[in-house]
Amino acid sequence: MAISFRNVKACLSSRPWVVFEEAFLHDPSLELQDLTYPDISAYVKTHFEANSGFKALKRMEPEFAAILMQNLANKSSGVFLWVRLVVKSLLSGLSNFDRVSDLQRRLDAFPSDLEGFYQNMFDSIDPFYAESANKYFCLVDIAGGKLTALGLCFADEVETESFEAGLEFSALALSAEETEYRYEQTRRRLNSHCKGFLEIPDYDYEAVMAPNGTLDNIAPPPPPPHLLRHPPPPPPPHLRKVRLLPGSLRPPPPPPSFPPHLRKVTYLHRTVRDFLKSREIDQKIRSNTGSFDSLFSLMWSNLQMIRAWEFESRIYNQLPGLVRDTMEYAVSAERLGKLNHVLLNALEKVMDSRFKSDARCIGNEGSNSSHWATACGPVQENRVRSKPPETFLELASLHPLHGYVLARITQNVNIFLDEDERPLLDRIVTQYEEYPAFQELKFSDDAFPCVPNREIIQYCLRSGNDPNYVRDERTIWQNILQQCMQMSTQRHGISDSGILSQLKSRMEHWSSIVELFILADADPRMNRNSPLGSMVRDAFGILLPNRSKYLEKLISRKKKRWSLLGKFITPPIKREVHTYKDITPITVLNRQTGVKTNTTWGELFKARIVTDLEQEMRAMSVADGMIPRDAVEELEVPDGLEYEMEDYELASASGGWAYPGGRVSRGQASRERDSQGRRGD
Repeated sequence: MAISFRNVKACLSSRPWVVFEEAFLHDPSLELQDLTYPDISAYVKTHFEANSGFKALKRMEPEFAAILMQNLANKSSGVFLWVRLVVKSLLSGLSNFDRVSDLQRRLDAFPSDLEGFYQNMFDSIDPFYAESANKYFCLVDIAGGKLTALGLCFADEVETESFEAGLEFSALALSAEETEYRYEQTRRRLNSHCKGFLEIPDYDYEAVMAPNGTLDNIAPPPPPPHLLRHPPPPPPPHLRKVRLLPGSLRPPPPPPSFPPHLRKVTYLHRTVRDFLKSREIDQKIRSNTGSFDSLFSLMWSNLQMIRAWEFESRIYNQLPGLVRDTMEYAVSAERLGKLNHVLLNALEKVMDSRFKSDARCIGNEGSNSSHWATACGPVQENRVRSKPPETFLELASLHPLHGYVLARITQNVNIFLDEDERPLLDRIVTQYEEYPAFQELKFSDDAFPCVPNREIIQYCLRSGNDPNYVRDERTIWQNILQQCMQMSTQRHGISDSGILSQLKSRMEHWSSIVELFILADADPRMNRNSPLGSMVRDAFGILLPNRSKYLEKLISRKKKRWSLLGKFITPPIKREVHTYKDITPITVLNRQTGVKTNTTWGELFKARIVTDLEQEMRAMSVADGMIPRDAVEELEVPDGLEYEMEDYELASASGGWAYPGGRVSRGQASRERDSQGRRGD
């Protein structure tokens, strides 16, 4: 109608919400329940007359039998699901030879609305089975429709406290008899414990994808309205497209070869899920599960599913999908602070074992892959990857598993294969947007770009990664400063104080990373590449002025120390045409002999400061009032500041500077060193 008459609009709703009744009170309306009464009556009659108990009742009391079916259809209000549940309950009573009065009382006890009916079902769960039923509800909810009958069986039998004793990595061979037993056991437990809320249907709700499992295999959506006048082309023969036939609520059953133990555990109806997820019911479920950890059980279940995987079932049970699901469960556990690293380590070992025995386990690309992780990367539309992961830890880095990744790299496990050629710090600084594990999670919810994780950067710097490492003609330190300046430009056009506060928090985070690089001996000259003469001032001067001054002072002191150490002096270039025959004598400071001939600048300023530079710089910041003294722990400059130089040494015991030719005070020596630093600049 909407296609023939473009001025017609229709509002469709699955439920008669009050907002719709108020909005369309005086407009034409149609309730489908008025049209489904004949179908419901036919459904009730068909199921009742197929029951031997009802046949006997009909022979003894034909009038009541007819009234019972009519009352049931009238009370249903056109809701097929309600009819199905009530018919199932009444048929069980007929099998128990309930009297006529019992059947009528049972029918009257059923609420006419689904929510009240569900409440009666929930309250009727046997208290002895209540805890296990609540566990099943939690598992199915978190799994999001991915939990199979066999997977639920594995998840139900794990003991969290003693799981490591039964942790194995080899293949798990299940016979057909054992697989059938586990399926039947799970089906019966669901039926007896959950009162019909959960079930394993005889056919799947989802379309079966083609063997290679790509998104192209999904049945195409219907064409837009303007193309409906032409019949759509038929789907390719290898696709199994779901078609909802008239009067059907589920897709047709899969081929008979579909393994029963791989069928999904589902809710009876989507309204069941809504009921179980309501606040009151959800609190009851979670308060009655004890110390049960759903995420742990699901990860364990997937490990056993991988071990029990068979090549013959690869169409219905793909290992890359199990790996992705396990990583998603791990991410949820990490956010809650209860991820067990042993399970992820076990996943790596189990998949190593499966891939080593048969590379085809990850699909057709297995024969061309050196590692199984190449086929198990996350599938996200927003992320474009230049190459698949080549190690398990790189696969983990593609998920926000910061704690796990940091724990593994502290054990000297490489994330990338080329870390011997390219330091990890460079990848973190330049590719953190691609790897969620390198990002700071606390800033993942606002509207600004992500930022690198400070903790991982700090570990890399402390483990010896060079902040001045050059790649593509830029150092890691330059990339940090450039990204700080880019982030600061986000302030333009922001008038909302809340959004500006979020930006300041991010800039505070960036400033802490800049401080780490300065203390790790980053080149202070890189700070000059800015129109203001200071990239730090350009990035932080407006939003964080005090922090900007502090960082610039650290860089200034770093510059003086580099000058003292002779790091700014480059060796003279050898020239073939012209050579200097005469060497101009250079005056040596603080020496009675006055002049030392044949000495170059590089030889003069050879010095090695044996002290903790970070401690010394922070101590100076305290003295200048930049950092509160009570906020710094053990930052006193050691008494044993020793300078090893070519012609003099520091004698700290006497309280002064001792040279071969005499002694001067500490203050005088300090002034001389500052003078040398300025000349070095």
